[in-house]
Amino acid sequence: MERWGRVANAAALKTGDPDAAGIACAHFGNSLRVNGDCDAAFEPLDRAEELLPSPHPIIHEFRASLLLACRDFTGALSELRKAEVMRSTSRDRIGLAKVFMQAGMVYDFQQQPGDAARMIEQGINILVKCGAEGRELLLVSLQNFADCLITDCQLGRARALLNAIEEPLAATGEVNVLKLMWLQGRLESYSGADDEARKLLEAARAGFRDLNMRREVALISLHLAALHYQFGRYATSVREALKVRADLEVLGLDQDTEVTDLLGQIATKSVDFERALVTLTSAVSRSRQKRPTSV
Repeated sequence: MERWGRVANAAALKTGDPDAAGIACAHFGNSLRVNGDCDAAFEPLDRAEELLPSPHPIIHEFRASLLLACRDFTGALSELRKAEVMRSTSRDRIGLAKVFMQAGMVYDFQQQPGDAARMIEQGINILVKCGAEGRELLLVSLQNFADCLITDCQLGRARALLNAIEEPLAATGEVNVLKLMWLQGRLESYSGADDEARKLLEAARAGFRDLNMRREVALISLHLAALHYQFGRYATSVREALKVRADLEVLGLDQDTEVTDLLGQIATKSVDFERALVTLTSAVSRSRQKRPTSV
């Protein structure tokens, strides 16, 4: 992605078209962020803003993603407010819904599930009016909304929502079926249904492992660790948490000292386990799986 970003950036700068050059620079900066080079991503985003003849919401949306990756939550929300005004002014309903989804993600990383659910619900209210154009994003948004409701302990609403979306999600492919299973496992965990939660989470993890979706595998391992800890199976919870080590390199976290130190402390039982799980879950959630290098 970064290589093609450089190509697009160089080509656009030669066109003399400031819109094309600015958008290409923006995408180049975002590709750097996606590939984990956050420090280098700021400069092309700033340059894109200078090149564009008029303000563009994509700059603020990409910069919000970058600031989120840098854990600057206040900065990310500030950028998204600017994007929200621009998308609303231009009456870009799909774009505005995406801004609300992105803001919900920021609140989620801040462990503010109520605020996250509120933002996502605003996006959903827009998408339900967009018909077929917004259907795919609507299904994703409903899953995210259910996730926030579960974390916020609004379990009745979450269960009703998951029941409502089960059939349409089943028609969209294996990945969404596994995501639904994962959400159902989290719901049962929060509801205190130990055996059912374990069964669902382990089945979802096995499915994601078969698809080589390592970020999802690592996150479910952490959710299983939390479940075992919740029911007093401390040794098992430690073993589940330490399974994340197998996925660190492919997620670009093997050089993250906070992550590796926390896993070392979990192994030696010298850390607040629940707080460590929250920190690890946040780090893995922000990560991206590396693509295999072409030969």
